[in-house]
Amino acid sequence: MNKIQRVSFYFRIFFQCLFYATPVVLTLFWLFLPDNLGTEQWGGLIHFIPENIQQKILSPLSANTKFLGFLISLIPVTVSEIILFFLIRLFKQYEKNEIFNLDSVTYIKKIGRTLLVGCLLAPFHEALLSATLTWHNPVGQRIAVISLSGTSVIIVLTSLMIILISWIMSEACQLKDEQQLTI
Repeated sequence: MNKIQRVSFYFRIFFQCLFYATPVVLTLFWLFLPDNLGTEQWGGLIHFIPENIQQKILSPLSANTKFLGFLISLIPVTVSEIILFFLIRLFKQYEKNEIFNLDSVTYIKKIGRTLLVGCLLAPFHEALLSATLTWHNPVGQRIAVISLSGTSVIIVLTSLMIILISWIMSEACQLKDEQQLTI
């Protein structure tokens, strides 16, 4: 097994572990989330609820609210799972030493597109989650947060670059195939 195949194997295993662990962690998070977030010192431990939303939750979270929060949290987790799925497939290709072929390029393109869709869905996810978690706050204290950050812009640019690179690789694969057919 050469170096590329060995490294690809380890990355595939890592991505598979993340693929299976992420939904489990999300489920456990929402199952064991305390009712009163304001009384707990969670700090940065609550990854599934942005800090600016955590600070606005004034009333205890009911089981229904937690369930809705779980369902809404499935939006970014599903995007992550799709990206992990394509990464697993891509690194399986690399394990077989199939690096410059159309299947690998297709997976790279799908990763870029999924990343872009995920970034476009993020403001809707944040608005839905903040509205749901602050729904039982007193009137005037309910919020729906929509934010764009520099990180969002960087992710959009990165996803567009991944899509562009996949297009360039696709063209290179076609040129390679044409050269192999030329006598």
